Amino acid sequence: DPENEYTALADTVGATTVRLGAPGVRLNPFELPIHTLPDGRRTARRDTPRRHTLFLHTVLQVLLGELTPTQRAALDTALTTTYHHAGITNHPASWTRPAPNLADLADTLTATANPVAAELAAQLHPYTHGAFSDTLTGTTTTQPRGHLVVFTLRELPEELKPLATLLTLDVIWRHATNPTDRRPRLVIVDEAWQLLSQPAGARFLYRLAKSARKHWCGLTVATQDTPDLLGSDLGRAVVTNAATQILM
Repeated sequence: DPENEYTALADTVGATTVRLGAPGVRLNPFELPIHTLPDGRRTARRDTPRRHTLFLHTVLQVLLGELTPTQRAALDTALTTTYHHAGITNHPASWTRPAPNLADLADTLTATANPVAAELAAQLHPYTHGAFSDTLTGTTTTQPRGHLVVFTLRELPEELKPLATLLTLDVIWRHATNPTDRRPRLVIVDEAWQLLSQPAGARFLYRLAKSARKHWCGLTVATQDTPDLLGSDLGRAVVTNAATQILM
């Protein structure tokens, strides 16, 4: 919800509202997707660390733009090292330990004797120690659970809105694919052009459009201008996979 247009509905029905951009509200993209079983035990896919590292590559592409192969290699090494420093390895028993955050990744890049890594750390500075650091450095503050969850983005600076939309879709995807809590769900992405303006974000939305129905999940994409969606191959693919299209 980029413009707080769902706030009245959320307040009326007792929804969980995550006000990204508000003071002290954080969403940590480094937290692994761990599902809690009814008996309290936690479970996850065997390849959870690898899959989540791939997602973090997408997150960093949205933050920094398209990366060269050398930069991607430096980031891949730094991501693995950052998790290891936090005590998180490929062993499932370590996956429930407190996750690192973006500032920890920047520290790892800085400590590496590699000019490419140092340059990436410098590019991350606004998001780790600068003007945009409050939202991304720290433990997630609000657990998005309930019969209705609204992520409001109005208080975020424009530079963070595409990333925030991507992170919220990832959280939603974790819930939709949770094998221990199968139920029909509906995902509404308002002002979708903000996500489609980023190639990495658009690819993620495309995956959601293609796969959501397999997990009892519907997807509604809303935008003011049809060219916002039809202006790219990925946007057209989202429209093609829609069972219903309403143009006004």
